[in-house]
Amino acid sequence: MYYQYFGLTENPFSISPDPRYLYLSSQHKEALAHLLYGTEQWGGFIQLTGEVGTGKTMLTRALLEQLPAEVDMALLFNPRQTPTEFVRSICDELHINYDADSKHSLKDLVDSLNHHLLDSYSKGHRTVVMIDEAQNLDVEVLEQIRLLTNLETTKTKLLMMILVGQPELRLLLARKELRQLAQRITGRYHLLPLALNQTQEYIHHRLHVAGCNEQIFTRPAIEIIQKATQGVPRLLNVVCDRALLGAYTQEKDKVDQAIARQAVREIAGELAPEEHTAGNRNWLAASAAAISLLLTASVLYWFFSQPNPSTAGVETPQPVPAQISAPAVTANTSVPTNSPERDFAQVETAPPHLAVTAPTMSGEITESLPGIESFLSDPELTSDTFTAFQMIFELWQEDYTTLDGDGGCDRALAVDLNCLYTKGTWNNLREFNRPAIIELTDTGGNRHHLVIKQLTKSRVLFALPTGDREFATADLEPYWYGDVLVLWRRPPFDEEVIKPGTAGNATEWLSRTLDRIEGLPESRQASTTFDDRLMQRVKRFQRQYRLLPDGVVGPQTLVRLQTALNHQNAPTLTGTVSAVVGER
Repeated sequence: MYYQYFGLTENPFSISPDPRYLYLSSQHKEALAHLLYGTEQWGGFIQLTGEVGTGKTMLTRALLEQLPAEVDMALLFNPRQTPTEFVRSICDELHINYDADSKHSLKDLVDSLNHHLLDSYSKGHRTVVMIDEAQNLDVEVLEQIRLLTNLETTKTKLLMMILVGQPELRLLLARKELRQLAQRITGRYHLLPLALNQTQEYIHHRLHVAGCNEQIFTRPAIEIIQKATQGVPRLLNVVCDRALLGAYTQEKDKVDQAIARQAVREIAGELAPEEHTAGNRNWLAASAAAISLLLTASVLYWFFSQPNPSTAGVETPQPVPAQISAPAVTANTSVPTNSPERDFAQVETAPPHLAVTAPTMSGEITESLPGIESFLSDPELTSDTFTAFQMIFELWQEDYTTLDGDGGCDRALAVDLNCLYTKGTWNNLREFNRPAIIELTDTGGNRHHLVIKQLTKSRVLFALPTGDREFATADLEPYWYGDVLVLWRRPPFDEEVIKPGTAGNATEWLSRTLDRIEGLPESRQASTTFDDRLMQRVKRFQRQYRLLPDGVVGPQTLVRLQTALNHQNAPTLTGTVSAVVGER
């Protein structure tokens, strides 16, 4: 109805998962990179979770469009099956011949599948099974899935599984009887709703794809829509569609605050948020809150925005000691500095001592370590943001309390460190190989910021003022939604991003760094121009470290480059851990 009025070729806010409308926020890029990484591996599991409407189905459609030619994909949408029905569905998706009229046993079907996988392997093909709505899988089917990943040659597994589902999937896989399956998950990612700026980009992106380059939605209108929908893409589509219809019927060329409020009223069936009494809440906001109950506490802005509890009425998981004022910390993706930073190879302080304190980390886990919930609910636990920054600065041999700055990342700049906020997995943290602050959310919804001091294949050691504490990573899964802050030391140049067109010291440093990582002679001529050859080297490095291979060297790639150089002047999560625990 309103398409021609706004110069649109189609409905920009349809809720159907059209990959053309895929908006890749930073977290969606990372999630897609995790899925693509899964298609490049032989065997194992990749897990993607997110609340209803956060874009999981859209990402799976985008993955299907980017599949390499040598990947055979079986996509299953119906998880409510018996183990036999499940294996039969895989055979159907892969076009494996079997007599559908006969009563095949489960063994017959698995044998047929194994024969097909071996034949595909001989042709250089990889086989991936992606299961949507995986939170609805029965335990018996999950056990069968695990057994299918045992199909292998003498050198490699033959089947990769990608599990896509709602947050309940995380809790399902945390069950004790499924710990063998959980240990095989090589990549996890959890999608959150969009932040305000991402919502604005999302709306403009969809309008652009539908043929309109005008800024139809005003910023105040977007703020109202964001507040009502909590940034859930599916709800954004519903409200924005109604708002465009409202602007059309009122013959306005912009969606302003009034139209946005009216759209929310019509969708919600009751008053907009600004017109509610203190005892009532907007239906749509309440719906979005219910949809993202386990997510909203994990939004990165709030993760690192703990104001001073002595001066602001914001509840923190644990009170900061009275003599300390907790700083407010901004939530930029990467905190820049206006002054040149020291080379991370020329740190004046010695690396922190990483000897393990009690409790001592031991060998590979066979049983879960108890007590995580009681640990988080302990009134003696100090897990506020201020204390977390104190502990991580100690690992960098810096005194947090003596530094100037409005917050943790401002103080980091004072000692030539930068903050990197990201979403990650245990594997990501191992690859960063730097102490990190993560956020855990207990069953009461309280948030806890803790510093990871050491990390092995299956255990994590938290640095606490009262002494280090050790837990199984598998037991922490239900409490961690991937929010991470890593401190890192920048190379000696001002550029925040190195990309095609960058020239000079930054490009020369990048070229020489890749030379060292690749074991090339130091005497060879370094490139001072970001040409296609250098881009291909960057992409190769990014693939190796499971980053989105876009050829752009941003904060995450810079941190991985720093880690790959293996300098001895920065705290790490490994080294001492391997010596003590015996894990490699």
